[in-house]
Amino acid sequence: MKKITKVLAALSFYFFLLVIDGCTDCGCPDISLTFFDYRKIEVSVEDEVLNSNDDLAFQFALDSIYFLALKNESCWNLGLINTALACSCNEPGDGGWKFPIQQIDIFSNKDFNSTLLANTSLNSIMTVFNSSQSTPLADANQEDFRRLEFTRDLSSSSHFKIFTTEQADELNVPHIFTIQFTKSNGEIISTQTPPITWN
Repeated sequence: MKKITKVLAALSFYFFLLVIDGCTDCGCPDISLTFFDYRKIEVSVEDEVLNSNDDLAFQFALDSIYFLALKNESCWNLGLINTALACSCNEPGDGGWKFPIQQIDIFSNKDFNSTLLANTSLNSIMTVFNSSQSTPLADANQEDFRRLEFTRDLSSSSHFKIFTTEQADELNVPHIFTIQFTKSNGEIISTQTPPITWN
């Protein structure tokens, strides 16, 4: 009986050390994949041939998503257990964007009309729609961009889209639109639409 008591006491003490070693409030876990980033953004359009009463709408999905580690040093470490195993922590990427979007710019390879010429910004006629909130793209700021919710699947209904009710002056002229996303670290991610025409 005494032997069993000693074994239970030793196990209890060891378990106590595991808790202290693994869950001391010095970082959870040792390596936390706090932020996410991405290498590409995909774009799709509802229709590539538009009528005069159709909106031009772009929807987006993040591609090549990866997580970035933030290393935290433990101030109490007996080496009995990795804190990643001992603690209940947030999911990777829970901290949000590593480099939030600061600016979005849209261009066409053809003249949109007499004032919006090829390869000039079309932001003045574009609107950002996200979570039931619409903001003119030209007026959008970093806080608006922080709230963007990208879909993971272009075939699903997008949380975030950019649209315009304007149409190009010339009919049956294919426009390829370039959308540039500028991150807070200065990196620019560009994506292009398939040819889009009005008839």
